[in-house]
Amino acid sequence: FGSRLLPPAGAYCSRPAEPQPMGAAGANCCSRSDAARLCPVRDQNEDLEPLRRKLDSTAEELCQARQHLSDERLARVEAVERLVEVCSAQQAEGKRQQAEISQLAKALAEERAAREAALQEMAGIGERSQAGLKLTHKALLEEREAREEAMTLLQTFVRERVQKDR
Repeated sequence: FGSRLLPPAGAYCSRPAEPQPMGAAGANCCSRSDAARLCPVRDQNEDLEPLRRKLDSTAEELCQARQHLSDERLARVEAVERLVEVCSAQQAEGKRQQAEISQLAKALAEERAAREAALQEMAGIGERSQAGLKLTHKALLEEREAREEAMTLLQTFVRERVQKDR
């Protein structure tokens, strides 16, 4: 960052008139003592070099921190996506189970209705059988009474006949 603000150390002499390229240790521009007095930019650059390194180090740390945060954010997004997938799968399984329960409930209701109909039919058959038995019983009683009456009449007839024949 800082290297963009100031030219690199030793690039130019900062005399007010005609800046010139500096060679090794300012030989083309001025002496070492003149350099300290006449080339404040060079001195500033040399003084700022530790700050530049610190700034570059800080920038690197910020970049790493940003990357770390990006990695954490990406990890959280991936975790949320996995959670959504799991929830979706559970929801689908729940719907499948609900459909299965509905089918079983429908089959149970149909079976219950069929049993109820069978019981009603059996009750009807039983009632008809009971009514038929009552009629048969009544008919048998009537037949028995008729036989007894016929026997009584026959006995009476036989007695009368036996008495006439005597």
